[in-house]
Amino acid sequence: MKPRPSREDPREKDGYFRSTDRNTHAGIARQLVDKRNELGAGATIVVGDCNPFASNGASEGSFESNLADRGIPLVYVGTGAFGGYGYLDKIFATSEWTKIDAGDRGTGGSDHPAISASLRL
Repeated sequence: MKPRPSREDPREKDGYFRSTDRNTHAGIARQLVDKRNELGAGATIVVGDCNPFASNGASEGSFESNLADRGIPLVYVGTGAFGGYGYLDKIFATSEWTKIDAGDRGTGGSDHPAISASLRL
């Protein structure tokens, strides 16, 4: 599913963010939090392949910084300690969650680490 920016967003093309815009990930994070707020969601966990390099030099920040600024901080980032590319895959959670454990769990044959976190509500 592609993120849907507001109709007034100048970065929009055919209803979607342009992937060449360094601020795309910031916009996606804001949309996610806006939808979460619109739905009245409480405790929230976000997991994803964040490709932070795509936001290098972004004036609006990264996916990670926009989530953190809006109350969904980073809980764990995959390191690649057991294979796969490190520092791309991340887990975020609101303050209702307490991290018990988190880590890389191998790759399962992927070029990314399999990551998980045990969280208590």
